[in-house]
Amino acid sequence: MVLNLTVSPYDNIRHEINKFCSVHFLHEFYTDMFNQIGQTMKEALQVECTRYAPAIDIININVSKPTIPKNFKPYYEHVKKERTKVCLLSERQRVDEIEAQIEAYIIKIETALKLAEENTLKMQEIFIESLGHF
Repeated sequence: MVLNLTVSPYDNIRHEINKFCSVHFLHEFYTDMFNQIGQTMKEALQVECTRYAPAIDIININVSKPTIPKNFKPYYEHVKKERTKVCLLSERQRVDEIEAQIEAYIIKIETALKLAEENTLKMQEIFIESLGHF
C-alpha cells in the first residue's frame, strides 16, 4: 500500500497568504505592505520546492491587488482618513517638540555668549587695571 501525500502548490499559496494576512491589519496589507507579499510567498514556496523538488527555482511571483468590497469601502476610507489625521497630529507634535528643543538650544547658546562677553569685559578690566599698577 502506497500513500500519496502530495500537497498542491495552491495549498501552500493559500496558506502563505493566510499567514501573511493574519498578522497584519487591512490597511497595512492593502496600502503599506502589499508589495512585500510576493517576496514573502516566493521565499516560502522556494523553501518547499527546495525540499520536495530541488530542480524547481521560483524566479518571481506577481500578486494582483484585490479590490475592496463596495459595502466595506466607505468604512475602510473612513479608517484611512482617521489614521492619516492621527499621523498628521503625531508628526505635528513631533515637529513642535523639535522646535522647542531648538529654541532651548538657542537660549543656552545666547546665555553662554552673554556670559562669555561678560567674562571678556571683566578680563579686559582686570588687564587694564593691572597695566595701571606698573
